Amino acid sequence: MSTRRRGSSDLSIASQRSCRDDRCVEDQGQLAYSIDHFAAVCDLSDWTIRQAIRRGELVPKYPGKKKALILREEGERWLQSLPDEPRRL
Repeated sequence: MSTRRRGSSDLSIASQRSCRDDRCVEDQGQLAYSIDHFAAVCDLSDWTIRQAIRRGELVPKYPGKKKALILREEGERWLQSLPDEPRRL
């Protein structure tokens, strides 16, 4: 029997939930993500992910002729490479 206080968060839960544009996506520690799913899990736009791929900053794998998959390790590497503060104009 588990006792949980109201409002407390359980950091040991492996799945993360991201909601965007009236859709919720669960990340359950997958090995690879489609561009759309990776964008939703990261709370970024598909355009941002595609631009990172075009610039060579994020490298997907292509198991078929067209569908790009982003491996979990590559996605984590790319996220860690992002700046800690916004760019100044």
